[in-house]
Amino acid sequence: MGEATVAAKAAGATEGANTFDAVVIGAGVAGLYQVYRLREMGMSVQGFEAGSGVGGT
Repeated sequence: MGEATVAAKAAGATEGANTFDAVVIGAGVAGLYQVYRLREMGMSVQGFEAGSGVGGT
């Protein structure tokens, strides 16, 4: 995602954008568990991971 897209989303531009109740950064054990718990609560959640797979340190 380019800087212009990030800036537009931060400014509140939502045309064509997905909306979520929560965003989780990192797919380590804690991040995966957080996504699981939030989805159990009925929230729409998006997780992001910079690495090539899940796992963390």
